[in-house]
Amino acid sequence: MNTIQFIKRTFEHRCWANHQLLEVAKTLTSSQLTQTFLIGQGSALATLVHLYAAELVWLEALHGNKTALLPTADGAPNSGAPGSTPLNDLNQLIIDWQTLQTRWQQYIANLTEDQLDTMYVRTNSRDGKDYDLPVADILIHVNTHANYTYAQLNNIYRQLDAPVPYVNMSNLSRQQHN
Repeated sequence: MNTIQFIKRTFEHRCWANHQLLEVAKTLTSSQLTQTFLIGQGSALATLVHLYAAELVWLEALHGNKTALLPTADGAPNSGAPGSTPLNDLNQLIIDWQTLQTRWQQYIANLTEDQLDTMYVRTNSRDGKDYDLPVADILIHVNTHANYTYAQLNNIYRQLDAPVPYVNMSNLSRQQHN
């Protein structure tokens, strides 16, 4: 497996895992979605929005938009911050995420090995500074951030007595190969 194949595989896993987590979210009541927890972004919905927002702002950075607006849900630590836009509806989040996934698929499908060292600028939402990062590091970050956030979200689901999807790569592989 070469680097591009590896990136495509991790993207496939991220899309699959996101779908599993959204399926559980669709079974929750509004009060469960917004119930406060001292983990993740403070609620199941806010944590899902945070996961989506990370994928959005980094894809925007890869397309040259270094200051993309950051969607946030009410109650999230950065809710209402400059440069944020509200996103508090699960159904809208699902629609927006499907569109974003299609954009990521197009980006990944056209990615070449030569592009991995290309530098892109992202304005950090916390300190307002611009940082240059290579494509490869951005793609690694998006996936590692997603896996970290999956653990937070599964902890929230567990505390809600909701199903906890088994979203690690080995489960995807077992489903595909067995």
